[in-house]
Amino acid sequence: MQIDLFAYLDYRKFLIDWYHEKKSTNGFISYRYIGNKVGLDASFLVKLFQEQVHLSQKSISRFIEFLNLNPKEKEYLEVLISYNRAKNSSEVHIYYQRLISLRMPHIKKIESDQYEFFNHWFYTAIYELIRCHNFKGDFRELGRKLRPPISAIEAKNAVSLLGRLGYVNLGSDGKYQVKDASLSTGDSWMSQAISEYQKKLIGMGIEAIENIPKADRDISTVTVSLSRGTFESIRERIQCMRKELLELSSLEKNPSVVYQMNFQIFPLSMDAAVQGKVS
Repeated sequence: MQIDLFAYLDYRKFLIDWYHEKKSTNGFISYRYIGNKVGLDASFLVKLFQEQVHLSQKSISRFIEFLNLNPKEKEYLEVLISYNRAKNSSEVHIYYQRLISLRMPHIKKIESDQYEFFNHWFYTAIYELIRCHNFKGDFRELGRKLRPPISAIEAKNAVSLLGRLGYVNLGSDGKYQVKDASLSTGDSWMSQAISEYQKKLIGMGIEAIENIPKADRDISTVTVSLSRGTFESIRERIQCMRKELLELSSLEKNPSVVYQMNFQIFPLSMDAAVQGKVS
């Protein structure tokens, strides 16, 4: 196989690329042909390749056998399917750890660190603290600067991880320095890990209402009625605002406090237009 299965974190994207590669060299390959081989309806395969459905548990082994994979690839694909079908964050974490243990060593280490980066809220906070303060290795003091504070060991582990990921380094003057002006998760990278990370930060926003003086925070809410088009327009404005805030932060000459900003917009009702079509 020319396609590297181990480069994928979504088995359906792998199947799409596999299909197009085979189709380019073997004209007889079709959804109907594959369906006859694995006992699935061609219309179901279309939905599968469009990422609308998942393989059922009983059809996984037949499909894997059809792909003619080597033992290591078979094991990886089985775990990958379980990872994509996982129902909760605990399952996601377990299957992801198994995936990275099966990947190439250099890929495994990098992705393990990247996944760990989103396991704890304080990694990004430590990164920003290093921007704000002349940090020279007092991990106990660094941990105490956070709200809530973390231990010296947690602070040391955070700095070590940031160093391995290339986000901070130790300068010749003995001070730690950030290597980029800002961090961003992007639009789609490792969505499961980021979802859990966002849940934690949103929870900290709730705690801030009780624990942080009103003068030091700004938390507000608004409920509005919108069309789908206006909703998309608001999403675009929020994206632009995030970029502007990151730019303002990168231009800051004398930062002194690390702030967390959460943006949320979600429906409180069913879509009237869609509901009308259904009824």
